[in-house]
Amino acid sequence: MMRALIPLLALLYSWSAFSQNTLAPFSALSGSDVFLSWIVKKDKDIILHRTYFTKDPVSQYRSMLYRINQKGEVIDSFDLNIGNRRYDGKPFVSKEGRLYFLGTYYITDAFYTQRYAALEFDDDLNVVREFESPVFDVGYGFWYILGSGSNGFTSYLTDFSVYRDTFWGYGTYLLVDSPSVILGNRAFYFKAHLNGQIYADFPLPARITNCFFRDNTLYVQCSTDDPTDPDRPKAVGWYNHEGKWIRGWNFDNSTSGEFPWGACGGAIDDRLYFSYIGRDPSLPGCPALNVAIDVRDLNFKVIRRFKINECDYMYAGNMPFAKATDGSIYFQAVQKGYNKFLLQKYTPDMQLIWSKEFSPEGIVRIFPLQLLPMEDGGVLMNCRHEFNGGERLFLYRFSPNGDPVVSAQEAAYEPLRAEPSV
Repeated sequence: MMRALIPLLALLYSWSAFSQNTLAPFSALSGSDVFLSWIVKKDKDIILHRTYFTKDPVSQYRSMLYRINQKGEVIDSFDLNIGNRRYDGKPFVSKEGRLYFLGTYYITDAFYTQRYAALEFDDDLNVVREFESPVFDVGYGFWYILGSGSNGFTSYLTDFSVYRDTFWGYGTYLLVDSPSVILGNRAFYFKAHLNGQIYADFPLPARITNCFFRDNTLYVQCSTDDPTDPDRPKAVGWYNHEGKWIRGWNFDNSTSGEFPWGACGGAIDDRLYFSYIGRDPSLPGCPALNVAIDVRDLNFKVIRRFKINECDYMYAGNMPFAKATDGSIYFQAVQKGYNKFLLQKYTPDMQLIWSKEFSPEGIVRIFPLQLLPMEDGGVLMNCRHEFNGGERLFLYRFSPNGDPVVSAQEAAYEPLRAEPSV
């Protein structure tokens, strides 16, 4: 069977390499079932976390880590289902280049048991250190991982960081009485030394749609859910290393004053990049309600703020920006019908270089989740596709010119048609 596939693989690779109108998936993991996925870069390799449904009625999910090279080949993998525990969260690479998996774990035969956890790996995906907190032992269910609204889509509402051997975490968790009885939700801030010493663990009054750390400071979008608190606007809150609120600001209160449900973004170097639905009619770009880009310094001073020219687009993913090796900035968005996505490239001062749209065939909906810079100056896109009867993982790699880069490892796939965009 494998020998029979080799000519087909070669034909697909050759055809795709010369066709700029076709987008083919990168890595043989593309097309596999998925519920969650996240990618980070370690040295020149890609670390992928994938959680997917199983047919086991007892253990319904399985979580895996994969190490993938620049050609899209899977080099190694690690099963995050350890004994009767299953870990959910994100891979994270520290400034020192150490790989961690940060999140929560729960014991599969005890629904109420859930804890913060951190695993540290060596270069061969062997666990060299493990931390588990004693919190969340009773009464808490699964942590929030997905969010969607009428204006867009985000994922991974919980974020984690390791800074100077301290594990930092913040996210919203479901408070449950039983698997079928949900009592509400609560957002928690947590930090502990990786040797097990806990420094802080307390709730923050927030309803979040996205949060992220920059070293040991925390940024929470939709920072408070208390309408009587005039000092904390409903957009972004900035918290210090003790979890104390510093300040906050609104993205756009020029018209309705509403906070942008589902705004997403993160920190790159000394700038903050956000994407949301722009309501301000004075913003340049598409005159209708449309996805906006907001770039600020670490003190929230506006550097550039505009709506993209292509109308009918929404924010997409937890972090829709990535910095290329030459300093340029990639950006992704999704069309309101979730049937095509947009990839753009900007100069460091956010002047548009190119913009391209891609339309899937045979796919119900597409959710671009994340961008990751590659060694050649291009970018890797982490997507989730909704097919009839399930969801699948797809990775797409693009050259610095926006052309698809196809690995020779691919199997048969449904082609995606690229549409030039002004």
